[in-house]
Amino acid sequence: MMVQYWILSYPRVNMTITIEKKLIGGRKNPAYERLYKERIKKGDKIVLYISKEGKIKGSAIVVGDYFYDESIIWPPRDGEVWPHRRRIEIERIYEDGAEPDIRDFYSDLNLLEKARKENKDLGKTFGNFIRGLTPKRISKHDYLLLLGMLTTFRLSELDRITIAHLIGGKHIIFYGPPGTGTTRQAIKITKLFCGERGFSFQTANAEWTAYDVVGGPTLAKEATLRIKPGFLTLAAKRCSEYLEKYKRPYWLIIDEINRANLDLSFGKVFSLLDIEYRDQPIFDESELEGMINAKEYKDIRIPPQFRILATMNTYDIALLFSLGYAFRRRFAFIEIPSPFAEKVEDKYELNVDGWRNLRLLNETLLQEIVDEIDKWISVSEFLDLPEDIIKNLGYPDDFDMKKTIQDLNNNILNGGLDPYNPYKLACYLSEWTTKHEIVEIGYAQAVDLIKYTLVYSSLFVEEDLKVTIVKAMDESVKAYFIPHLEYYLPRARRMMTIGGGEEEKEILAKLEELKALVSRLSLIKSEKCIQKLITKLRMGETRMF
Repeated sequence: MMVQYWILSYPRVNMTITIEKKLIGGRKNPAYERLYKERIKKGDKIVLYISKEGKIKGSAIVVGDYFYDESIIWPPRDGEVWPHRRRIEIERIYEDGAEPDIRDFYSDLNLLEKARKENKDLGKTFGNFIRGLTPKRISKHDYLLLLGMLTTFRLSELDRITIAHLIGGKHIIFYGPPGTGTTRQAIKITKLFCGERGFSFQTANAEWTAYDVVGGPTLAKEATLRIKPGFLTLAAKRCSEYLEKYKRPYWLIIDEINRANLDLSFGKVFSLLDIEYRDQPIFDESELEGMINAKEYKDIRIPPQFRILATMNTYDIALLFSLGYAFRRRFAFIEIPSPFAEKVEDKYELNVDGWRNLRLLNETLLQEIVDEIDKWISVSEFLDLPEDIIKNLGYPDDFDMKKTIQDLNNNILNGGLDPYNPYKLACYLSEWTTKHEIVEIGYAQAVDLIKYTLVYSSLFVEEDLKVTIVKAMDESVKAYFIPHLEYYLPRARRMMTIGGGEEEKEILAKLEELKALVSRLSLIKSEKCIQKLITKLRMGETRMF
C-alpha cells in the first residue's frame, strides 16, 4: 500500500494533547467519518501544524485502525468531542520556540505552485488550504520539505519524465526547435547519473558509417591489423570500466542525431541497444580474427546501465534524415518546447466511464504482456538512482526500487487501481490502431508503455495515485505510440491525393476518432499530439519529426 502524506492543523493546546495521547480525531459529521475511516490509512505520515501560530510542531505516523469514541480528550468546543479517531506514533518533535515557521517554506511548497504562477498571496492561499476538513493531503515533496528532509536539489517535471524513461530501459531523444535547450537537458540528466565527466559528446553528420559508430579493422604497424573502436564501442567500454571503478555509468550524448543516416551507421548494433540483448558482444569472433588487439575487444558488451541521450532539430526536417522504425522503437521521445511558449497546466480529471468501456479482443495477448512485465521486474538490472535523487524523494539509502515497482504492479493486477489499468490501455490502443489500419503497433510498444507507467508512478507518486497513473500513461502514449503514427502520414497523403474528397474525409475521421478516444481517457498530452498530426496532414506535411 502506498504511503499518503497529510498536514494536521490543531491549536497549540489541542496539539499538546494529541502528542501526549498519541491520538488524532475529527468532528462528529459524515465528512470527518469518511476521512478517518476510509481515506487515512495505517502507515500514512502526518505533519503536525499549529494553527494560528503558523508553526510546525513535528510529525507522526498512523498506526491504528479507525474507531469511534465520544470520551472527552480535547477541550470541547461548541459541544464537539472529535469522536472519529486513529492512534499515531510520534516520529519527531520540535522543542517549544524552535518550531519551523510555515512561511519559510512558501516559496518551495508544491501545493502553492499555482498561486505563485498567478502572483497570489501565498499566506492567504495556504490559509484557505488548511481551513475546514483536516488533515489535508499533501505531496511527499511538501511533507519532506516541511520537516527539513529535502536537499536544495529539485527535480522538474521534465527531469522526472526523463528519469522514468531511462530507468524503464529506454534511450532518450529530446526534440524541439533550435535553441530550446535540448542539448542542455541531455547534459544535465547525464551529469546527474554519471557525474561531471562520465560521458562523451558527439555531433551527428551525414558521413557517419558503421565504422565511425561501431568500429572496424585498421592498418597497424608492420602491416598488421587491429580493431579501431567507434565512439559507441568506446563509450560502452568506458561504461563497464566506470561501473567497476566508480559505481556509476558512462553515457553517450549525440547532438542533432537526425543529421546522420542512422540505418547505415547504427544498423549493426540496433539489437544491442535493447537491454534484453546486452549479453551479446559488440564484435563477432569472425570480425576479430587476425586482429592484434582481439583480446581487448573480444568480450566488450554494452552494459545494461548504458544509455544514449540524443537531441533532434525539428525545424530543418526537409534537409535531414528521417528516423527508421527499428531505431525509433528503442528511444523515448521527449519534447522541449520554447521557453516563451504559453505554459498551460495539464489538469487530469479522471473519466471513469471512458476507462470502463475499454474492451479487449485478445485477452491471451494481455496475459503474455503480464508475464513479460513480471520477467522484466524479476531479472532487470535497474539503474541505480543517484544520491541526490534519493535524498530529494526522501527514500532511505537502501531504497529497493525493484520491490517498489513490484508492489505497484501487484496492486494494479489485483484491481486496486481499476479501472485505470495500463495493461488494458496498452493492449486496447494496439488493437484499435491496427484494426483501423492506421499503423500496426507491436507487442514491444505495449510493454514499453507499462514499464514507464510503473516506474514513474512508483517514484513520483502525487496526492492521488490514480491521477499519477493516468498522467504517466499519457506521457508513455505520447512517447511510445504517437511517434509511430508518422508512418501513416505519407500513405494517408497519397490516398487523399488519389482518392479525392471522400478518401480525405475517411482518413481524417479515423484520426479524429483516435483523438476522441484518448480524450475520453483524459490523456491530455496525447490528444494535443494527435491534433498536431491532423493539422500537419491537412497542410500536406508527411513527417512529425
